[in-house]
Amino acid sequence: MEKMKIAFGISVLGLGVLACDLSLLGGPSLPGAEEVQTSVAATVAALAGSGSEVLEPTEGPPAEPADSPLFREFAVEIDEAVRRGDAELFSSRLGRELRCTGLEEPPLEGTEQTPPPCLGQAAGVVIPVVQSAVAESDYSGLYSEGEYTVLLSEWFRSALPSEADTFGSGAPRLHATVQWYGGVPVRPASYAAVLTGIFPWEPMGVNMRQARIIGFLFDDGRWEIIGEVLATTSQTAAPSLSGDCDVCFDRWEAWADRSP
Repeated sequence: MEKMKIAFGISVLGLGVLACDLSLLGGPSLPGAEEVQTSVAATVAALAGSGSEVLEPTEGPPAEPADSPLFREFAVEIDEAVRRGDAELFSSRLGRELRCTGLEEPPLEGTEQTPPPCLGQAAGVVIPVVQSAVAESDYSGLYSEGEYTVLLSEWFRSALPSEADTFGSGAPRLHATVQWYGGVPVRPASYAAVLTGIFPWEPMGVNMRQARIIGFLFDDGRWEIIGEVLATTSQTAAPSLSGDCDVCFDRWEAWADRSP
């Protein structure tokens, strides 16, 4: 069975198999938890630019073993925000922060790396950020609140509601929720919202269903984003859309089964 690689610049499984490393989103991982978190922190630091200090999110209390009423309630807000194209519900909840040094430099010409969020900022300024990656790709970017608002807004607007497939309409919506538990030491209360829609796929000139998996951690009384991955093709989106990925998560539920 193919499994989607949900890793941010980190490949854990080789041999041509699509890996499913959900370490940044809080899920289980094949290496030890400390090793994975160290790799993730190094990746974020590299994207942040020279000198920027990565401020890690704090961990919330362990979730209930089978479900979280808190995330169920929040998922209603997610569903409504996606349907109305409200990117700010997400961009206002970025759970990682950078403390700028004023020494950040732009990426080298010819690279696809996004400019450091702290570029042009004064030393000591703290900026909320989110790390975003593309599944089955080496691409990974770090976005500030404003940049992430633009990124999500454009994604919502580019969806094709008139298209449809076996998963339904092409309009953007909340498709499923995911939970990790069972003693995983990386993030004790981690969840994700699986958003989906049908979008133009420029490399092939066709329309493809995509999945956007946004990881959340409950911290200081609210849900904050700890990272996301965009599966840009139907093939890489399939495991998160069907729930057919036994190493990706402990619990997957279609939103239609959980909505009030």
